[in-house]
Amino acid sequence: MRDLIIRLIDIDLVRLEEKYLNWFEGHRIDPVEVSLFTSFNCTEKRKYWLVTNHKKNSESNYRIIFDGREKKFGLEMETESGENVMMGLYGSFFETIRSM
Repeated sequence: MRDLIIRLIDIDLVRLEEKYLNWFEGHRIDPVEVSLFTSFNCTEKRKYWLVTNHKKNSESNYRIIFDGREKKFGLEMETESGENVMMGLYGSFFETIRSM
């Protein structure tokens, strides 16, 4: 799955504007599997692949994820109570990073 995620990201990297490319390069991590709540006020969790992470002095609350079942990228965020919640799937990596 990691190889697929990296390939899909690499395909879209050439299309990114510089500001998105710079953000991604500053937040990129090796894909790692995580469990996230599927929505706010929900107790159900699902597994996703995290492809970006928070960095010190970053203004972004979002992290990019990949859903291995749907083969789509999306966003997650940490709530004020510290829970990590899947915010939605947007499709390609390109569509996801530009939705931030």
